[in-house]
Amino acid sequence: MSGKAPAAGAGCLLLFLLPFAAVGVVTGYQAVRFAAAGDWEQAGFMSIFALTFGGVGIGGIVGANVGRRKLAERAALEARHPDAPWLWRSDWAAGRIEDSNRGTMWFAWAFAGFWNLVSLPGAWVALRTVLNGGEKVALVALIFPLVGLGLLVWAVQATLRYRRYGVSVLELRTVPGVVGRSLAGVVRTTSPLHPAGGVDARLTSIRRITRGSGKNRSTSETILWEEARQVSGEPSRTAQGMTTSIPVDFALPRDAAPCDSADPRDRVVWRLRVEASVPGVDYQSTFEVPVFRTAESDLPATAGDLAPESPIPPDYRQPPQSRIQVTTNRRGTEILFPAARNPGAAAGATLFLAIWLGAIGLMLHLGAPILLLAEQLFTLGPRERRVEELALELVAAPVLEELALLVALDAFGHHLDPQAVSEREHRGGDRGGGAVGGQIAHEVAIELDLVDLKVAQIAER
Repeated sequence: MSGKAPAAGAGCLLLFLLPFAAVGVVTGYQAVRFAAAGDWEQAGFMSIFALTFGGVGIGGIVGANVGRRKLAERAALEARHPDAPWLWRSDWAAGRIEDSNRGTMWFAWAFAGFWNLVSLPGAWVALRTVLNGGEKVALVALIFPLVGLGLLVWAVQATLRYRRYGVSVLELRTVPGVVGRSLAGVVRTTSPLHPAGGVDARLTSIRRITRGSGKNRSTSETILWEEARQVSGEPSRTAQGMTTSIPVDFALPRDAAPCDSADPRDRVVWRLRVEASVPGVDYQSTFEVPVFRTAESDLPATAGDLAPESPIPPDYRQPPQSRIQVTTNRRGTEILFPAARNPGAAAGATLFLAIWLGAIGLMLHLGAPILLLAEQLFTLGPRERRVEELALELVAAPVLEELALLVALDAFGHHLDPQAVSEREHRGGDRGGGAVGGQIAHEVAIELDLVDLKVAQIAER
C-alpha cells in the first residue's frame, strides 16, 4: 500500500468532517448564549445539535488521526513481514487476543447516543407539528425514538456483561491456526464460571462482502465453514482472584479459506465465539483469530491434527432448561427443535416485527402514497432501497426542513417557534393563508410531482 493513498483518504475525510465540527462549535456557542439569557428550552435544543454535529465532526477527526497512525504501523509491519500476515497485528503476533466485549460496549453507547440525539429533536418537532394541527403522518417520526430505546437496552446489556466478566483473553497455542492442521488455545476469564450445561465454543469462517456506497452501502456475511464443541471450564485461583480457563482445540479442514483482507470489500475472517448460560447475564466472548495457509498445510496430517469422531464429549448431558427433545427408537435417534425454544430471541424478533408492521399500517392509515410504499417494498436490484427510507421521505424531509428553518431564524435573533408542516409560512408561493381549495390543489400538485419523480427514477433504472 503506497503512502499517498492513506494520506489522500485522510485528507478527504478531514474535509468531510470539518463542516460537522464547525456546526457543532457554532451551535454550542448558541447554547451557551441562550443559557446565559435564561432560555433553557432553546439552550437544551441547541445543545442537542452541538453534541450531535460536534460529536460526529470532532470525534471523527480524532478517530481519523488514530486510524491513520494504526494504518502507518500496519504498513510498516507488512513491509517487515510480507509473507507472514499473522504478524501484521500485534495481538496475533503475541498470541494473546482480547475479546470484543469492551469495544462492543463503547460502540453500543456511541451508536445509541447518536441515534437518540438525531431522532429525539425530530420526534419533538413532529409532536409539536401534530399538536398545532399539522399532518398526523408526522407521528411516524416517533418510531425512531422507540428504536433508540431498544439501542439503549442493548447498550445497558453490553455494559452489564462487561462489568461482570471484564475482558477475556485467548492465549493461542498455535500461531497462527494452520489450514489443514489445527487452532488451539485457552480462553481465560476474569471471573469463575459454573454453567450447568457446559461452555459452548464455536469456530466460524465468514466471508464479508460490502456492496454499494453511501446510503446504498450494505454488508453481508456468509458462513463458509463452522464447527461447534462443548467444552468444560477449569476454575482456578490466581493473585487477582478466581478465574476460569476454557481450553479450545479445532481441527481445520484442508480446503478451508484462510484469512484474507487484501480487498476491504471482500474479506474472509475467522471468529471464535465462547458462551455459557449462567444465572443473570450470560457469558459471551468473541475473538477474531488468525487462520492462514503455511508450508505445514501441505504436509500429511498427524494424529494430533485429526478431529475427534464427535464434537460432543461422551459424558455430555443435556441442560435441564433445554427444550430440545432427544429420543431414541428403532429407527435411530430423533431430535426435535420446537418453535420459540429461545424465548428472549423470539420475543425480540416478534416485537421488532410488530413495530415494523405497525409503522407500515400507520403510514397507510394516515394517507401515505401507496405507490411510494409499493416501490419501496418490491423494487429489486443493486439499487434496492429499504422500507425505513420511506419513513424518512414522508417524515424526515419536512421535519428536517423545519429544523433548518428554526436554526436559520435563530441566526437573525428570533425564537424557535415550529409551525405545522402543512401550514409553513416560508413556503414559496403560499403568500400567507390561502384558500382551502388552493391548499388542496397545492398538495395534490406536490403529490403528483412525487409520483412523476418516482416514475422517472424507475425508468432510469
